[in-house]
Formats: sequence, structure tokens, C-alpha cells
Amino acid sequence: MNENELFPIYGLWHKPFWQTMLFHVIIITVLVSIFLIVLYYFLKKYINKRVKKTAWDKALCDFSELQKLLLKKKISPKDFYLSLTSILKVYFFNLYGYNLLGKTDDEVILFLEENKFDKDLLLVMRELFNSLQFVKFANASALQENMERDILKCFDIVKKTIPVR
Repeated sequence: MNENELFPIYGLWHKPFWQTMLFHVIIITVLVSIFLIVLYYFLKKYINKRVKKTAWDKALCDFSELQKLLLKKKISPKDFYLSLTSILKVYFFNLYGYNLLGKTDDEVILFLEENKFDKDLLLVMRELFNSLQFVKFANASALQENMERDILKCFDIVKKTIPVR
């Protein structure tokens, strides 16, 4: 029997609220809201726990990748030295806020001198930048040993500039 058949007999028909479409929509809305809130807090907690890479970690990782390419001999000397200086410039930007990305190698050395950069590291960087200019701009060939030595210098520069906590 449906409600149309019972109405003439009883005169009054009542449908409980929990059987209405409005109740079902409210329940579904509440359940979806609870799910979204739990998901939001879970993702927020997960994202906050993720370890953010520091400037030196990123630079060391980039140098490691470059070193792997160098050992496999899958990178030209020119590209190697362009990548090397680019990684160093990005590292100093991320660490100190020095905007070195648009500067030439000589301008980088002058900028670091003006900003009272560590003299020992500045000397190493000056030697590094002077030796690589011929390879970067004159297309001179570089020895594998020189490139390996230069990347080790860059590792050393990054390790010596890591802030002490």
C-alpha cells in the first residue's frame, strides 16, 4: 500500500523526517564535509612533516648529479662549466640572497669582494672562475682531471659556507 490508498481511510498521513529526501541530502553533506575536514588536516600534517631541502643540500645534490655526468663523460666541458657556475650562483642566491644570476664571472668575484666574503673561499673561487673562462667562452678543451678537481672545489666551497647552528 502506498500513501494515496491510506489517506481516505485514516485522514492523516505523516512521513518521518529521516525518510525524506532533505534528510538524506543533509546526511550526505555532513559526511562529505567531515571527510574533507579530515583530509585537509591529514594533508596539512603530511605536508608540514615533509623535509624541505636547504640551499646547501640542493647545491650538493646538483653537484653530485653533475659529477655523475662527468664521470660517465656525458657532458661537454663547456656545458659542465656553465652548469658549475650556474649552480654556484643559485646557491649563493638561496643562501645569502645575492643576486648573481645575471652577472658575469668577474662581476661575481667583485660583488663577493664588496660584500666581505670569506677571503680563502674568494681566492678559490677566483682561481676557479679564471681557469674556466677559456673553456666556457673560447671553446678550449678541458682535461678530465681539471674538471674533477674543479667540482671538488665547488663541493668544498658549499661545505665551508654551510651555516653553523
